[in-house]
Amino acid sequence: MAYILIAEDETNIADVVEDILEGESHEVQVVHDGVEALAAVGERRPDLLILDVMMPKKSGFDVCSEIRSSDSTLPILFLTARCDEIDKVRGLNIGADDYLTKPFGSHELAARVSALLRRARSSSGTVVSGNEASNFVIAGHEVDTRRLLLKNIATGTSVHISPHAAVVLRVFADNPGIVLSRDELIDKAWGMKVGATTRTVDMMILKIRKLLGSNAHCIETIRPIGYRLKASC
Repeated sequence: MAYILIAEDETNIADVVEDILEGESHEVQVVHDGVEALAAVGERRPDLLILDVMMPKKSGFDVCSEIRSSDSTLPILFLTARCDEIDKVRGLNIGADDYLTKPFGSHELAARVSALLRRARSSSGTVVSGNEASNFVIAGHEVDTRRLLLKNIATGTSVHISPHAAVVLRVFADNPGIVLSRDELIDKAWGMKVGATTRTVDMMILKIRKLLGSNAHCIETIRPIGYRLKASC
């Protein structure tokens, strides 16, 4: 049994989701806006947070971003009517673990929830597991995988990064000079996560290049295959 927090402003949908999850023997709490969601997470950290995007006071995107600024491991599932690819990409890039659109099937929701809880329980409590959990250096920057910080070694300045940005950077750092296709990057950085597309990869690379600043050239585009970290970076 897990403790699951649902943030959904439409009462009828919240009731349906609550019934499905309680039928799976989970403990469920429902809140109806973004401010309540953040307060509830602060009072008791759930095992899984299910977020609608369009909510009063604070959107689900804003809630997810605020949580990820201090908690990189809380499993977050977006459950929303926002079905455009750009919304899915945004949700995943700001740190969501999965993105399911309405209308949804009860069995699919239960399966997604089970998969997220299973991954959370098997993880080490860091952004990634095993030897990938240690800090590493790439393109003149040090990545702090626990605090989700990207530090410019030359200037000493640091910026926060998303969990997925940290994982993608790790994949490049482990494969210098190797051309990685978009599909390979999806497999290595997103795994079986539903919603990750080749467009997701392209947008993440764009974001990473901005973070790397003057060292953005270290991530090369290899048309039409994918991307490569220069071996000299």
